[in-house]
Amino acid sequence: MLVGLFAAFILLCGITHLFAFMHKINVQGIEFADVLFRITCAVVSVVTAVVLALMLPLLLQVEVTKRGLPREALTRYEMIMRHSLDVISTHESLSGSCSFLSVSPSVTRLMGYSVDELLGRPLFDFVSRRDYARVVNELNTIVKGHTAAMQSGLADLRYHADTTTTIEYRLRCKDGERKCVETGVSIGMEGQGTVLVLVTRDVGERKAQEMERRERENLQMSMAVRQQYISSIAHDLKTPISTFQLALDLLGSTQLDEEQAVLVTQAKVATEFMSVTIFQAMDFARMAADGTMKSLVPRKSPTNLRVLVDKCAAVLDGYPKQVPITFVVSADVAMEVLVDGDWIWQMLINLCTNACKFTADGNISLRISIVHPPLGLPHFLLDKDDSHCRIANAENGPFFMPGALLGGVLDPEAAMGRDFLLFEVQDSGVGIPDKSKPALFQAFGQAQRFQSQGTGLGLYSVAQKVSCSAQSSW
Repeated sequence: MLVGLFAAFILLCGITHLFAFMHKINVQGIEFADVLFRITCAVVSVVTAVVLALMLPLLLQVEVTKRGLPREALTRYEMIMRHSLDVISTHESLSGSCSFLSVSPSVTRLMGYSVDELLGRPLFDFVSRRDYARVVNELNTIVKGHTAAMQSGLADLRYHADTTTTIEYRLRCKDGERKCVETGVSIGMEGQGTVLVLVTRDVGERKAQEMERRERENLQMSMAVRQQYISSIAHDLKTPISTFQLALDLLGSTQLDEEQAVLVTQAKVATEFMSVTIFQAMDFARMAADGTMKSLVPRKSPTNLRVLVDKCAAVLDGYPKQVPITFVVSADVAMEVLVDGDWIWQMLINLCTNACKFTADGNISLRISIVHPPLGLPHFLLDKDDSHCRIANAENGPFFMPGALLGGVLDPEAAMGRDFLLFEVQDSGVGIPDKSKPALFQAFGQAQRFQSQGTGLGLYSVAQKVSCSAQSSW
């Protein structure tokens, strides 16, 4: 409408000037037409002015800027640029360096540079050397693809399609730090030309999480392979070890001279320790397979403690050690108890052999006694007054105590009025460094890393069997 009024106004002005010229050269009969067109021109000009005044606010809203964007759209664009957490930037698409044309203020948080410091500078100046060639190649490929699309008449189709390409690379910041970023690249229009529009975000934390997840998966995979290997080896060795033990028992029942008897005894000791190691490996593999201790179930039966102690003494008598082992059983201890005798024997052998490995002088003792536990909740404690590792209550001495446990902690009500057996292995060895104590009862955790003795499963096996037997170590 406004355009039509302007056109009519211009036409009437032209005709009015024509009549004025004709009147000036004394052309007869045009007075009436001249007056009519002057009046019409005045009316049209007034109407045009009124319409223009009414439409002026709308015209201001759709004023076209030098970027080719309506002012309202430009305002929204600038607001997004100011408040975006991602870095939004535009770059020359035809230059070899992709210089910055504009960039959002969030670039300061990402790179440390201000907006003014980046405008006009090449993007590639800030790309890590390791990623430089790849980023240049990918951006050039995008620009060439858009150029080819325009030349083939497919620019509109390409413009409306989802043509954003994502590139990951390291960006060099002002303080020298290299940040891992992810940049979405697309082609935008500016005036009659094209620009690269980049949306960049910091993905360093995400990359670190992904790396941690991959490392965790690799660790789990290696653990599964190791567990399967341990289980397979343990099962493969179980049968021949049992055969050796049977053969040695038969051999020991024959008439042997003193030297032969010593050799048979040493062989029995060796097979006993091999058997303990195999059972530990099998237990570890079973627990690792299902992720719980449900696969470990004690088989309780009447067990003679004197026979158990004699068996430990016989086995340890042939074990290489530098100090003697003293076995003491209190007089008030019942000789027959309802426990898993094999488990108790394996745990005592583990504790005693550990003492033998790290005790060069002094003494080692195994004591069995009756104790009355305090009603306070016990807790894990490595005794700090002696060099040996004990399970102890801070006020009432060492405890290695069977009892009714709730969640691994002694239930004081269940313990009230009951007697408990205490198995205590004490030595005067080298002791345990404080930093090694937290990992002492973990799988493959050894206090003396410089000493390669043992499999790292001994104390772990003790802790698991104690827990599964409704017992605890403090």
